[in-house]
Amino acid sequence: MKKVLFLVFLLTLFFQVFLLNNAISKNSLSKVNTCSVVEKIDTTLLNSESLIISFVDIPLIPEFENIQCLNTIYGASMNEGVVSIALAQNKVIYSYALVILSLVNFIFYFFRKERLSLLLFFLVTLNLYIFLVAENSIAETLILAGIFLVPLITDLEIIEKVNMNFVLLGVLLFSFFLQQVYLSKEVLGWEVSTYLSMGQDINRGNLPYESQYELRPVLLMYIYSVIDLLSNGDYRIVKFLQDIPLLVLTILMFSTLKQKGKKANIIAALLVYTSILSIEYYGATGVTELYALLPIALAIYLLEKKQNTNFLFLGILFSLATLTNHGTVLFFIAATFYIYSKYKNQLTRFFIGFSIPHLFFLLIYFINDLLRVYLTANIQIPLGYTSVSFGERVSNFLNGFIDPFKGLYSYNIFLSGVALFIAGFIVYLSLNSFRKDSLPNALSSLPYFFVGGILHMFIIGPAPGRYNFLIYLFCLYIINIQENIVAKFLLPLVVIASLSILNNDYEKSYYNLQNFETLEENYTLQQIAKDLQVNYDVDTNSKVLALDHNLILYYLDVPNLSYVNHPVLMFLNEVNLFDNPENKTKEEIFNELMLKEPDIILCNEELYSFCEVIYDYSRVEYPIRNNNSIPIFIKD
Repeated sequence: MKKVLFLVFLLTLFFQVFLLNNAISKNSLSKVNTCSVVEKIDTTLLNSESLIISFVDIPLIPEFENIQCLNTIYGASMNEGVVSIALAQNKVIYSYALVILSLVNFIFYFFRKERLSLLLFFLVTLNLYIFLVAENSIAETLILAGIFLVPLITDLEIIEKVNMNFVLLGVLLFSFFLQQVYLSKEVLGWEVSTYLSMGQDINRGNLPYESQYELRPVLLMYIYSVIDLLSNGDYRIVKFLQDIPLLVLTILMFSTLKQKGKKANIIAALLVYTSILSIEYYGATGVTELYALLPIALAIYLLEKKQNTNFLFLGILFSLATLTNHGTVLFFIAATFYIYSKYKNQLTRFFIGFSIPHLFFLLIYFINDLLRVYLTANIQIPLGYTSVSFGERVSNFLNGFIDPFKGLYSYNIFLSGVALFIAGFIVYLSLNSFRKDSLPNALSSLPYFFVGGILHMFIIGPAPGRYNFLIYLFCLYIINIQENIVAKFLLPLVVIASLSILNNDYEKSYYNLQNFETLEENYTLQQIAKDLQVNYDVDTNSKVLALDHNLILYYLDVPNLSYVNHPVLMFLNEVNLFDNPENKTKEEIFNELMLKEPDIILCNEELYSFCEVIYDYSRVEYPIRNNNSIPIFIKD
């Protein structure tokens, strides 16, 4: 068998050398042949300074004659001095071939343990890649190599030799790199823009809720005030700082699971977590839930460590969580039940610790004669804002479980398979929790917090950022799965999923890091802010009313003219207990705001009809992508 494998190895190596000599090099297009099927291309076009290279998938079945066009120039055109070159490839067939060969590679190694076969299947796939895909990429080659080395991790003897500190470092680099896909995307949500603006207001000398209001607890505003200070007005640095909580959470997960010593399970959990959190919908950095999860994750680590646990400090941690996200009070309740069941005599110390940060802020606001505002903002408004009917709550709850799996499936089929397997295992554990022969919970506090996470989704309601709590707990459950099952089945799927995600995103992430210095040129709102400062004398003393695109408040370093900072919340009756007790209409609220005579108004008529015409203001249109524009109203 080894002789056969060696001969096939030599044959594939020969074809690889042949194909490499005929592969496309982006830097030497003039040497690339033109497909004989298409009209002869003027070679002078290839020397143009303005050159756009694209790739086009051409059919090969049943059009077999098109095989001669692979890795050749399939078409070229010139428009307004810009030359577009189309290179022929077929990624569809290659994708199917990759999946099939990966599966065969895994099965072959699983039964025969022939390590030479790993190299053989890699070379065969690499030949197909060079033949079918009109690109030369070192990164693609490395990712392919990783895919075909996946079977090695099914061997527990190999896994036991792995240095877990290097694994952690690799996962952290993997996570950080994937997050840079969003470095070029200016706005990920209104909420983060509002947090930045609220943080700036603190740095002007105001307490949260004193001059600006946002539907979030006080500590989150102080976190963003620190981010504002550290970034020194550089929005790119803001984005880097927002990645830190995700990295710290990965370290805390590693530290928590490491206590149980199952290396395969730890590796799988870390990769599942960072892969899911690379998806913008589930884990966009900067959301309040990631910051609130930090003290909860640290508390879980300390509870599972079970050595000289300081319950006063644990109480402080859960207090900090509730001061960052109102909904985390449910995790405080879960922790209370757990401590009562295991450490009943420590419950008083836990409650005292929980009370200390809250009493501190109550005292601060009492001294500044703002206690009523503080209590209204943190108790009355959140309760009113979350009040929905029971039927609607149940419907949202069920969709909150179905939609994430649909999203995972559309994003990465391997990752969705992993998630379904883990979910099935959690259900199995739950149904068998009263059986003596059921699998023991390696993390004794985990079921309590998982129930807290379920109740959080039911009571507060599902939303993209809110999945962060359950995702973290979901990945911790992997430690309970038998190590052999993880190594033979789960871990290979996880690694393949991670590699395929990296394959999809590495070009964008690498481009963003490589062009870090010029990224701001693509930040539309930042460029608009600069134009307003230069051409319309807008400064920190200007009055700006932002009913849309509120990130511009951060760039201009000005508060929103409205007391309620968040554009949407301005018109919600549940929120406007401060300045709209009479339940006025949106237009009435807008007219009252206009009495303050704003210098600049950001308002979109697609959202609010009263923005179509604003008298005594000039409308300036700033063009953006897709032939759209951002209207800015400037006082005459």
